[in-house]
Amino acid sequence: MTDFFGGIRELIAEDDISAAIDQLRQFLSGQCQTPGPLVHRFKDLATDAIAESGAWNGLLRDKRQGTLDPADIDRRERRTKVALLDMIEAAEVALERSKGTVVA
Repeated sequence: MTDFFGGIRELIAEDDISAAIDQLRQFLSGQCQTPGPLVHRFKDLATDAIAESGAWNGLLRDKRQGTLDPADIDRRERRTKVALLDMIEAAEVALERSKGTVVA
């Protein structure tokens, strides 16, 4: 699973945010279908991923329309990247907990 999340991190590093969001959303949606003690945590993360997807698409729209200054664009891009990285970390921790080992 580390390779999977590493791949998403790589997409983020390469500024392929749309692909990173899509992969993370698909993964989290799949985890929501798997019965277990952490299904609610994955549902929360999936909801967060949907919200980030909407925010990202809004940013892309605003960039196309030219309604944002460069500082706002940069700030919103960074915020999205940090949110995605936080979701990845939370998913990794949840997966480890489901296996009985907690990552510090």
